[in-house]
Amino acid sequence: ARNRTFLYPVHASNNFLQASTRAAALYLLLLRWMNRDYSGSANLVSGVGTDTKYEEDEDQIFQHLGTFNDVHPASFAITVKVTLAVADAGMRWPWDVPEFVAGYMDAIMHIPARCRVSTAEEMRLLGICSQIRKTLEIVDEEVKDLKFRLWGQWGQIKLQR
Repeated sequence: ARNRTFLYPVHASNNFLQASTRAAALYLLLLRWMNRDYSGSANLVSGVGTDTKYEEDEDQIFQHLGTFNDVHPASFAITVKVTLAVADAGMRWPWDVPEFVAGYMDAIMHIPARCRVSTAEEMRLLGICSQIRKTLEIVDEEVKDLKFRLWGQWGQIKLQR
């Protein structure tokens, strides 16, 4: 990363930190999320949203968001909120989006209101999952076609012991 440290000015009310860059906001989001401060994390999601690809240092922090396993229902909510915040950027998510959307839907009754997404955002998430599924089906068909072209009928035969 370009920055090895981040300085966060304290708001005049002394109630919260202000992130001066998107990289700083991503890092603060990462720290709060890892500390299981889900409400604080939810407040930071709007500061990390973008419709363009992240810079190298921002992407490095973004990739770290997918490296820890937190199965708390609110963590699923933060994951889907971040998914929506960067959905138009054309970046690869560091997590399995359909898996986390399913986790969010399964645990919705246990998710704090501050961390939830709206009904319209839920519909958008389902659309993203549908698009991912269609893409995977297309890739699966292309792999089957390639195997057949490479191996012909022999690609269809399974050897038995």
